[in-house]
Amino acid sequence: MILSFHHDLPPLKYSTHSTYDAMNIKEAYLVSYNLGCMLGWALGLLLGVKSLLATGDLTTVWTAAAPALLPAQWAMCMEIVHAVTGAVRSPVVPTFLQVLSRIVVVVIIALAPSVETTQLCGVMALSWSLVEVARYAFYLNGLLGPGGQAGTLYPVFWLRYSLFAILYPTGISGELGTMVASLADPAFKDVLGGIAVVLVKLVLASYVPGAPFMYMNMVKNRKGAFKKRFAPPPQPPKAPVGTEFPLDSKGGCAPHPPPAPFASLLAQPAARSNSSAITHARRRSAACCCPPCAQIDPPLYRPLSTGARPRKQGNRSSLQP
Repeated sequence: MILSFHHDLPPLKYSTHSTYDAMNIKEAYLVSYNLGCMLGWALGLLLGVKSLLATGDLTTVWTAAAPALLPAQWAMCMEIVHAVTGAVRSPVVPTFLQVLSRIVVVVIIALAPSVETTQLCGVMALSWSLVEVARYAFYLNGLLGPGGQAGTLYPVFWLRYSLFAILYPTGISGELGTMVASLADPAFKDVLGGIAVVLVKLVLASYVPGAPFMYMNMVKNRKGAFKKRFAPPPQPPKAPVGTEFPLDSKGGCAPHPPPAPFASLLAQPAARSNSSAITHARRRSAACCCPPCAQIDPPLYRPLSTGARPRKQGNRSSLQP
């Protein structure tokens, strides 16, 4: 089944030298992995197309492309490791199922050699190669290009999220045709005492709910990717309302003297012990809306920017929106 997941790598942030070195190693590995897989699939595509042009027959495509296609396909098992370890942002379960479906087909072809010469097997090989070249080129551009995936070249971006519309149905048709053809292979019927035939039938049944689900998942990914790439620029912040103080590095207001009435109250020795008077002065005079200042008296404080109005609460006044 053609893969539809992608790696959305966030901007890398380094805090220490050890973290910096670790992220560099991970980036270098991902670049090498994606480059190697892209070249492997590209070589498989080249060999398959060359055979098709030379013979005009799809039955020779798999045999011609297999020397490059098979190593690239088995290397795709590392996608599961990447998802499990968090090296890339890929969902584990869909990644596992999609890679497993490919491996199952490869094993069936190895156990039923006669299916290599079917036309649907050739269609499957070309479909796999085309979609994987575009996918790994997209990942590689996201790793090396400016601004991550947001700076991906548009042709690469478009191919990544558009080729599936044609290659997904052709790839699935090739997989289904290859598995059906294996059921008639005499050598395959005796594998595992006939259990292999039962397993293939179960896999074929799983395509009924699985294929539409994965196709629609790719449609959803395409909509989200195009929406994110062509999103309008954020609106400029609105002008502040009310009194504001500069923020420090922790998100609170920078050190500033207390309001005048509060300062004059604190200057009176007799008033320092009067907590009620101090609270009242703080509540009456404070106009800072930063979170630390807003927590001075949470039950009674309301930001002045909300259009608050005074309200009496017994012998104490408060602000009511």
